[in-house]
Amino acid sequence: MIVWAIWENRNSFLNCGRVRDSGSVVNWADDLLTEFRISRQVTVSPPPCSPCSPSSVWLALMPGLLKLNIGFASRRNSSSFDVGVAIRDDRGKVLIARSNLAIGSFSADIGHLMALREGLLLAKFYNLPISSVELSSRFVFLVQLFENI
Repeated sequence: MIVWAIWENRNSFLNCGRVRDSGSVVNWADDLLTEFRISRQVTVSPPPCSPCSPSSVWLALMPGLLKLNIGFASRRNSSSFDVGVAIRDDRGKVLIARSNLAIGSFSADIGHLMALREGLLLAKFYNLPISSVELSSRFVFLVQLFENI
């Protein structure tokens, strides 16, 4: 922390012309370390999720099109969550899938948006043109994507 405080003091001097005395820099570093230690002891619970209601309608894709399925799961009393994505062809065959554990506490809606981002980045990386996105949370919806996106 002391190195960070010295670096911040240097940048403050170079960018703003303000400089702290050495005692203030050490106190700032100590306060920052104390704040960090306290934050590590706090358990943050994600907001409660609403129950999912699965869709009774499944829509098949037109031949040759690809669909991105995404999912998000958070743990109660934890600061981690899981994101899963799968890209499927018109017959439902999984072409590529990915999942990962990440640190953070988010609502289901924000978590699904983060999963959507991961899925679109995966599709972009493999140059796969996605025609629709399907997800399930408090609601199920289908988003049509344009070719240029």
